[in-house]
Amino acid sequence: MAGRRDRFGQAGFTILDTLVTLSLIGILIWVVIPRYERVAVEAQKAALRTELGGIRMTLQLYHIRSGRYPADLRDLLKEKYLLPTQEAGKEKKIFEQAYLETRSLDAEGYVLDPFGSRLGYDPKTGRVWSRTKGYEDW
Repeated sequence: MAGRRDRFGQAGFTILDTLVTLSLIGILIWVVIPRYERVAVEAQKAALRTELGGIRMTLQLYHIRSGRYPADLRDLLKEKYLLPTQEAGKEKKIFEQAYLETRSLDAEGYVLDPFGSRLGYDPKTGRVWSRTKGYEDW
């Protein structure tokens, strides 16, 4: 919309221009925010699926190498494993890495899921799950 000239000859917006603009912004927000929230939740679901899969594989590696599951998921952040590697024409090198790389942690060092809840863990069976309501069976 073209600006209007006031009695001093300066261009500016009228109240009607401002109300129309604010109405359009309000409609955009009304349409965009629910869609954004749905996309954000879908992204969290995908991240949870990926994270649980990675932690479960890490637990299996730990179990294979030590014959038991760790007492706590926090142990996976501290303990490291060594794997020999072989490159063509070169001598063996040792690869050292923590079982679980840094993830979202709470103040006490417990692993959090993408929704911000602590992950559940059973050290007897190695089962790990989300404690977020609705995702406990994942």
